[in-house]
Amino acid sequence: MRLAEKTIELTFCSQLTLLWGISLFWFGLTQKQEAQAGFDAAARLGGRLFILQFKASQHVVTSGRRFHAPHTQMSNLIQRCRGPRSIFYVLPALGTTLEIAGDIDLVSRSWLLDVNDLRGVSPPVTPWNTPRKRGSHYFDLSPPEVLIHDPLYERKVFPATALPRLGQDSGMPLEGLAEEGFDGFWSKRTRFTGTVSALVVPSQTAALPQANQ
Repeated sequence: MRLAEKTIELTFCSQLTLLWGISLFWFGLTQKQEAQAGFDAAARLGGRLFILQFKASQHVVTSGRRFHAPHTQMSNLIQRCRGPRSIFYVLPALGTTLEIAGDIDLVSRSWLLDVNDLRGVSPPVTPWNTPRKRGSHYFDLSPPEVLIHDPLYERKVFPATALPRLGQDSGMPLEGLAEEGFDGFWSKRTRFTGTVSALVVPSQTAALPQANQ
């Protein structure tokens, strides 16, 4: 049976907190009231904010496990992105209950695609170079790369287990977001869609060893 994005999200968030080994703060971003409450609490905590857009797929093709990503969703994430390693697509290399039953360590089997690397990706087209009707990109995961088409792009992905080691050069500083305020952070023009969560690493624990990337 196919794993839903919500199941992926809940399992990933739980396991990543255990892996990080510190107290993290999570909140949802698709409902305005929930997002505002989370944003206000995060601003008081300080530290750094990461946004994770979750995907699920049981569809495997020759070039990898295929995920679907609406171009409007991608554009909204890019507009929210203030630098590298702050907003990611989470792409699990599994998609069914049978696959996760063999190994429930979802984080170690998931890959992160940096949204900052997607600037300049054109809207998807058909093989006849006409706009794709549903407006969704194909993400074909074949670690350590993902193929995005059509047009065809290649982008690097890195293991989700590396996220706790990215250091202070990653994430969005909450001080700057607090100055912007929730109204600036949330707007209809850049609304979050799908299954997406925000992760706050509080200031007293934000200084972590750098990853060897």
